[in-house]
Amino acid sequence: MKKVPPTRRVAGALGVPHYSVLPVFAALEEEGVLVKQERVGVFLTQSGISRMFSPLSDAEREHLLAVCGPEVVSLLLPGAGR
Repeated sequence: MKKVPPTRRVAGALGVPHYSVLPVFAALEEEGVLVKQERVGVFLTQSGISRMFSPLSDAEREHLLAVCGPEVVSLLLPGAGR
């Protein structure tokens, strides 16, 4: 799992109030994209990572493979780095 920035940092980067980011994080947690660990942080799940990259076209996947290499791509998209 990959740690994501705190909600306050995300809100600051977007220039929006902190309270407007909370429902989005909660919805992503309900969908299984994020998981919250008390006093540790919020993490992007493997399922969330796969969902982020699944809409890629074949050409985009090939480009990702060329840029990142098979080791990284296999972490992002299990089965795709071969």
